[in-house]
Amino acid sequence: MDDVTTTIGIDAQVLNNTSTGMMNNGSGNVFSFSADNSVTYASPYGFSVDTPSTMMFVSTTIAYDSDIFEVKTAFDTGAQLTSVSNLSQGDVLVYKTDRMVDVDGTSVSKVFYGILEVQEIILVNGTDESVNFKYNEGIIIGQ
Repeated sequence: MDDVTTTIGIDAQVLNNTSTGMMNNGSGNVFSFSADNSVTYASPYGFSVDTPSTMMFVSTTIAYDSDIFEVKTAFDTGAQLTSVSNLSQGDVLVYKTDRMVDVDGTSVSKVFYGILEVQEIILVNGTDESVNFKYNEGIIIGQ
């Protein structure tokens, strides 16, 4: 009888859809991550998921440049929220949502994971609030 041992390497999978966003308590109070995933500004310095979106957020301490598996783990082990407030510069949130995407001419539901970092909190004239952020998202290949 012979034994064979092998090692299978699994590469980290990066989040490859990077963008920025801004929300405020004025005319820019809605931000759309996609056609069916939007959030509305919630004072002070936060946001709330618009229904019927499946989007959920988790506050985390992982680095913004984390890979998708680290983001998924942080999401799965954290307290899932549909609304956050009192955000500060440097705060990091991870999120999960389902979206319909086109695959070979057929619309199918896919799970997206993302990470969001608050870049700037702005207060003008004591009443005008804004939150600027960057985010990065993707899907786990093979799911």
